[in-house]
Amino acid sequence: MPWFVFALLLLPALAVGWIWFSRRPTKVAWPEYLKRVGILFCIGWIAASPFITTRGLGTGEAYNYSLATADAVKQFREGVFPVLVGQSEYAFNGRVHPIRTAPFMAYFAGLLDLVTFRQLNFWALQNLTLALSLIGAAFSAYASLRRATSIAPGLALVLASGFVLAPGVLAPAYSMDLYMTVTTLPFVPLALGAALRTLRGDRRFLVYALLGAAIAATWLAHPPVALWLTAGIVILQLPLFVLWRWRGRELLNAAAGALLCLALCGYSFASALTIQDYTSATKARDTVTTIGEVSRVFKDSLRPVSAKADALSDFQLGYAYWALLAIATLGAIARRRFDALLLCAIAGFYLIFTTPVPGLNAWLWTHVPSMVATMTSYWPMQRLYLLITAFAIFGFAAGGLSFSLDWARPKIFRDALGLALIAGGVWTAYEAWHFVGRGLGTRIDAERSAIVHRPENIDLTVTSYAFIGAPPYFVNGVMDPKMELRLLQPGTMDVAASNWNAPGSLGQPVQEGAFRTAQADGDFVELKPRFTLKPNTRYRLDFNFQSAPLDASLQIVGPHTFREYKLPKAGASQGFGMLPENNHALTLWTTANEDEEVTLKLVAPGLGATGVASFANFSLRPIDEAKLPVRVDSWVPFRVRVHADAPAYLETPRIFVKGYTPIVNGKPVRAQESPARLLMFPVPAGDSVVEINYTGPGLARVAFWTAAIAWLGFFGFGGYFVFVQREPEDIPRSADTDTPSRRPIGPILLRVAAAVIVIAVLVGGVTFFRNRSAREHAYAEAAGPLHIRLILPRKETGRSQPLVTTGKKGEGTFIFIQYTDPTHIKIGVDVWGLPLYVSEPIAVDYYAEQDFVVSSGALYPPGHPKLKSIDPARLEALRKHITVTLNGTKVVDREVFSYESEIKDVTVGESRIGVSNTEPKFVGQILEVERLPIPEKP
Repeated sequence: MPWFVFALLLLPALAVGWIWFSRRPTKVAWPEYLKRVGILFCIGWIAASPFITTRGLGTGEAYNYSLATADAVKQFREGVFPVLVGQSEYAFNGRVHPIRTAPFMAYFAGLLDLVTFRQLNFWALQNLTLALSLIGAAFSAYASLRRATSIAPGLALVLASGFVLAPGVLAPAYSMDLYMTVTTLPFVPLALGAALRTLRGDRRFLVYALLGAAIAATWLAHPPVALWLTAGIVILQLPLFVLWRWRGRELLNAAAGALLCLALCGYSFASALTIQDYTSATKARDTVTTIGEVSRVFKDSLRPVSAKADALSDFQLGYAYWALLAIATLGAIARRRFDALLLCAIAGFYLIFTTPVPGLNAWLWTHVPSMVATMTSYWPMQRLYLLITAFAIFGFAAGGLSFSLDWARPKIFRDALGLALIAGGVWTAYEAWHFVGRGLGTRIDAERSAIVHRPENIDLTVTSYAFIGAPPYFVNGVMDPKMELRLLQPGTMDVAASNWNAPGSLGQPVQEGAFRTAQADGDFVELKPRFTLKPNTRYRLDFNFQSAPLDASLQIVGPHTFREYKLPKAGASQGFGMLPENNHALTLWTTANEDEEVTLKLVAPGLGATGVASFANFSLRPIDEAKLPVRVDSWVPFRVRVHADAPAYLETPRIFVKGYTPIVNGKPVRAQESPARLLMFPVPAGDSVVEINYTGPGLARVAFWTAAIAWLGFFGFGGYFVFVQREPEDIPRSADTDTPSRRPIGPILLRVAAAVIVIAVLVGGVTFFRNRSAREHAYAEAAGPLHIRLILPRKETGRSQPLVTTGKKGEGTFIFIQYTDPTHIKIGVDVWGLPLYVSEPIAVDYYAEQDFVVSSGALYPPGHPKLKSIDPARLEALRKHITVTLNGTKVVDREVFSYESEIKDVTVGESRIGVSNTEPKFVGQILEVERLPIPEKP
């Protein structure tokens, strides 16, 4: 706990340091500054108090995120950087969410682990990340309000406190454990404050840089919130664009800020978009559920926060903030503050998305871009009320309102309004306590917090398979990663060997018999006998179920063990359960240093009153891991030893995503997706040593290091101009800002822009000449047979797709592949004007690389320099034949003419010349295309 508090105190320490460097207050002024820092820290501490613990808290979603945090931190400790997929025992399935979709939390937890010298457990690192986000939100809201508006420090403290205690802010933290959303809290006020400053004439590069960095950080923290925040910021900047208020240097500053933002957050896009194809998401148009959920929840959102603060309706604006928005709007109109009115208008516009306004709400959700609807999900209130609250607060502050309420007449009205604001503050604090109380109530004790992170108790949860989908072996409970490795037969993909049923790996039963009721009480039924687990030994517990499938939970409990499996089926079809197709076995082990006795319990409402006469017969046997076909040596890095009786594919428990590089016996092999959507790759017969590395797609890695360098540059550049270029206090301040005059940075930016243009011209020139040289080389080689290596698409039975197409419309030749069944293909030849030819079925392994060599007359263009030295008779024979060789065997040999074709009209895997017996595009994976030497004969 001392290290936890130390990390928390870093935030007010940084605030005090910032005040000292930027303000250099006098001794008389210091107490006032310290008082504000203390108030902000205390308010943030109150809002974050449930997270100020090294114990676990929250629901299963919080536990799921703690596993993602644990995995990332463990990889950092092992020297893996960047972390792109799960690899440790906390994420042995290779999860990508949230490390690839919202990476800020994992990397910030890793930084905290470094700062605290690895003294905190994984729960503490997660809690500390969230606590600092909430406390940081109070500081950033205050600083942004003070810098962007003219409100007094006291009102800024009140509004900053109101932001961090608002229902729309605390509900994500405590109602549904939306921790990614919580990490955006410090950045939303920074973005709004910077945007407001640009509207008010402060369009220096540093302001645009701050705006870009705040938006970028939000994208890295949680893209759904960032999407709506970015839209709001764009709307705020529209007046500057429409009225063309950017002039010279200001336009350059804005463009530089936008480029900086893209560099800082580009990794967020590259990382997510390289996980899978999102084409379907961009075309989706199912918003009926969203509209229905908005209508269902809205009435309840107008009521006070629920007693347990756990309802969807607790994502709300709150009475005080409805009033604040109304006052801000009226004040902006009365005082003719366009910027304040624009902020309030954006808040009102976003409210329409969460309010069932007849016709309008449904129309908006039906017409938003599909990707927006998909990212927002069915519950927009989770994303929008946070932003609506922030826009309302900044709208109120931008209107120039103050506690004195001098603008209100007569006095009785002014006094009533002041009392209403005080009442609103009291009510907000009261409702905030509901959320804080729920957070405190969900804390678990220290012993349980440690138990759930022990390897024998890790429950990955189905959320860890987000964006990809769970395999048929998934168990919603503890899975044993060492058992989830299989050898698959080439071609059929049937299981050839599995760690679950390896011959000779099971010893004699150490205990067997029948489970009977030992004790029944309320909803619990304790079963006998109990088991004793010895250290360093894995056991397989086989069930022969005797009772009908039960709607209950099976718990396995011991001093260091807690597991829970839902019955009758605990997960996917081939996962653990009572149904015939389920796996009827579990593995048990303990990482404790002494023997551990475990008990099985059944839990269901009222089950204790009826009991269970005969649950299952059982057998508990030790596993000899040395006799398993696949033995795991380590998870980070992932190293295994394989014994295969014949060539096979090794299927791992990791989700397949692009970027894996398996190394088998020192040689890299191609990673593939198994029928279960898991990572697999070929292994030879005999014994093999395998290491599986994840380098990630090139685009993701380039974007990551670009962002890392950009962030280092941002902090270095900002620090230089804030501290090094800081001018003395007696330098006159400009008339329209409250900041000291500084050395103008326009000339520096112009030099940077000129350098960028020169570099771009040089790179463009080099690229042009290289491409020209490449085109000349391609033409010189563009004659002769085509050698094509490819991977056939799966589950395309009955379809035909192009291999090579030559010619032009009306004079074309198509060589295509027809997918006959899961183990056979046919090769077709369609020359326009001649009869169609289709080969006999050819046996193939759809999971292996296919090696094609295609030769046709169109591949020997007349007059090509490469053909001048070829004997005319030999060349004529080649031009009158079409041959296709597959994996060394000639499968097509037709003496048939094919139309002449220009080089640009020879396409591999694609048809651009019209209708044929083949589809327009090959949907498999083309690995390599090259020209071969001219053969002696067809």
